[in-house]
Amino acid sequence: MKGEENENMRLCGTDPFTFRRLRLHHTKSLTLGAGVNNILNMKRARQHTASAAVLAVGSELSRRGYDVTFTLGNTRKVDMMCSVPDGKAFKIQVKGISDRYSFFIDKSFFETHPDEDLFLVVVLVPINNDSPLRFFLLPHVDAICEFKKMPTRKRDGRLYENGSGLNWGSVKSYESVF
Repeated sequence: MKGEENENMRLCGTDPFTFRRLRLHHTKSLTLGAGVNNILNMKRARQHTASAAVLAVGSELSRRGYDVTFTLGNTRKVDMMCSVPDGKAFKIQVKGISDRYSFFIDKSFFETHPDEDLFLVVVLVPINNDSPLRFFLLPHVDAICEFKKMPTRKRDGRLYENGSGLNWGSVKSYESVF
């Protein structure tokens, strides 16, 4: 137990007194009763998956020294603008998914000329909060190529109505360790 506590303190970058106080505080807050357990085990809404994904990408880029700003409003192709100090700016579209399924992306993202300064980052935000986030980074040109490979018809021959998106198989080979 003592070795695990020391390792946790090292990872958190905190002194023994602060670490024990934080652990005690969190232990007390988790033993308040069934209400807390209900909050911890509640189903996550789609917008929370999307928010977690965008914030995680921004956090990882900031941590590595990039300047990051988030877009506001209805920006269909860009969720954030980034740059290296004194470097070239680039744009990122983020998609958060909670499982390995297909996901919707506005068709306008794929129907433009490839933009070398635009990237698609798909973030797998697992339902299980103990599992790590996984990041998949596609340059715009690769995202367009993957979209062109997507089937346009269902198995029964009918056309997909919106057909705008990618599936797990089209992004899994782009897994990236930030």
